[in-house]
Amino acid sequence: MSEYNILNLPIADFQAYLGEMRSAGRNTDDLVRQYRSHNSPFSAINSAADEHQQGLAESGRRSVGGGFLSKEAGTTGWDALKSVDFEGMGGLLGAVQALGQAFDAPYSAARNLIPKEDMTAEALGTAGVAMSGGGLAARPSGSVGMGGSISDVIKSKYPDVKVDLFGGPEKGYELSKIVVPKDGRSAGVGTQIMDDITRMADEQGAKVSLTPDTEFGGTSVSRLKGFYKRFGFVENKGKNKDFSTRNTMHRTPQSVSANASQSGGLLGAGLARKGAGEKGVNKTDLDPLGYGNIKMDDYLDSTDLGLRDLGENLPRIQRSWEDLEGGLLLPFYGDRTSRGYELDRINDTKFSRPVYTEGGFDFMRGPANQSDNAVWASAKHIIDRIEGASAKARKEFPDTPIYGVTGSMAPDGVDFANFSGEAMAELVSGNRGGINLDAAKSFDERMSGLSPTFPGLLSDDLRDWAGSAPSEVRKSFIRGLDTKPMRQAGVPSAGLARYGVTEPSVRDVPSGQFGSAAAELRPGTPLMYNEPTGNDYRTTNPHTTYNTQMQGDYVGQLPLIPQRLAFPDAYGRMEHQLDKRGNLLGEANKTYAIKTQLQPQPITPRMIDGIMDYLSRGRDLQ
Repeated sequence: MSEYNILNLPIADFQAYLGEMRSAGRNTDDLVRQYRSHNSPFSAINSAADEHQQGLAESGRRSVGGGFLSKEAGTTGWDALKSVDFEGMGGLLGAVQALGQAFDAPYSAARNLIPKEDMTAEALGTAGVAMSGGGLAARPSGSVGMGGSISDVIKSKYPDVKVDLFGGPEKGYELSKIVVPKDGRSAGVGTQIMDDITRMADEQGAKVSLTPDTEFGGTSVSRLKGFYKRFGFVENKGKNKDFSTRNTMHRTPQSVSANASQSGGLLGAGLARKGAGEKGVNKTDLDPLGYGNIKMDDYLDSTDLGLRDLGENLPRIQRSWEDLEGGLLLPFYGDRTSRGYELDRINDTKFSRPVYTEGGFDFMRGPANQSDNAVWASAKHIIDRIEGASAKARKEFPDTPIYGVTGSMAPDGVDFANFSGEAMAELVSGNRGGINLDAAKSFDERMSGLSPTFPGLLSDDLRDWAGSAPSEVRKSFIRGLDTKPMRQAGVPSAGLARYGVTEPSVRDVPSGQFGSAAAELRPGTPLMYNEPTGNDYRTTNPHTTYNTQMQGDYVGQLPLIPQRLAFPDAYGRMEHQLDKRGNLLGEANKTYAIKTQLQPQPITPRMIDGIMDYLSRGRDLQ
């Protein structure tokens, strides 16, 4: 990743990248300072001031007198006085730079863009500007840093869209109008705008309220309500009644950390995160993507894993979506398990023997690809459907390449894999001395109804059973332990096991992101089976969880994009469709439709333009 791309990332992606850097032991303070300066509305002033200082240094001089004067470097006393020159522009640039930094400090602190060692100086600087300027540093209502209101940001980003958004972070925002041109409605522009508004409101810890109205293009109020509910809005009634607004729907901020500056001031924001057990730290803070169903005991990304890469996989090939233009896209929805790793410890729990991971999207880089050209493994009925869809597409478009591209499932999608069950069993066995015996007995009774061979939660044979149980039973085993009663009984979090078997590069990837791996399919080639009973057992490297494989050629890794950009035609078809309750289809509905219908998506120039526009705004971490 180039520095330029890093500095252009959205704040959420940049913070995720910082987390990766810090976990690797890298000091990120300088990078944080660069990001803040680069993304400040005063960036041009910052650059000019820095260039001026660099020019002075190259000429053997340095600034004095607040930047309005300069002297020869290394001189003192009378010699220094004799060498003094007036630097009017330099002083003005420095003053404006300092003023801009003070203006921006509260907002930057709220977004964790001020290193801890800079906090005191920033606080004093902000106070100084406020006192000398008669309150000049007070942030205007609705400001986003010094870059203008959320409304201004949206209008700049979507110039063809009419947006009326009033208010500010203190009292909340009121959204009264969004009018998207007709040609943008089928392209999901409205969804993108709401994503941006809610994200920025979350960053500020601000409420948003609105009243759905068909006056500006909606087909019905109920459909509009369904649309806004997808973004966390609730109806303003009953237990959700908010008397501070007359609007019929409202949304509370979904980022606790964003509220820090609102109550704690500058020095209370942007510091190291709270301890896991401190007041105000909730489940989402500890486990943002939901690896565990129950609140974790500590921040998930603090989990210490004994993980070893065995070096079995082919190198990842970095490719662009443009390389696939002209082809057809089929979805490979898959879990995010790693491939070719040995996991032998989670925190203080040492495993009796290492757990071997088999993938996941990296399956198409592993031994099965190297020996059999296998690119995907799943249950036979799923592979049959994918093969059937690819064969049909090949018949309709004989000379068109067909690509299978992976899409990320939810973190608990790993529960099907045998090695996920093994990891969970090792966690239980390593901590069984602290598990309540009555709770274990009750769990055993429930599991015996699902699996007569279940050996018992506290049995020495638990791991062997977990690694060989049917996938649905193993899923029930893991999720049955991921409950409040079992956690209270001393069972470790299932989220730790899921995290342990997840490919490190996609641990922070939300669900529905496409591009981690791509393969060109070979329609019509024989399928390969793992099981000798009833099938032709002919794989050189079988997958112990999934019994059927299909062939293809590994293409590489693509920049991650959301599902809506990977399948724009499907999204267009479902734009106004309602579910059984009369609400607009949500992401789960759309995912199910795309997964089951398997309609090939033509990778058109327009689709590529949309993807490249998205990536140019720095949304990918590649």
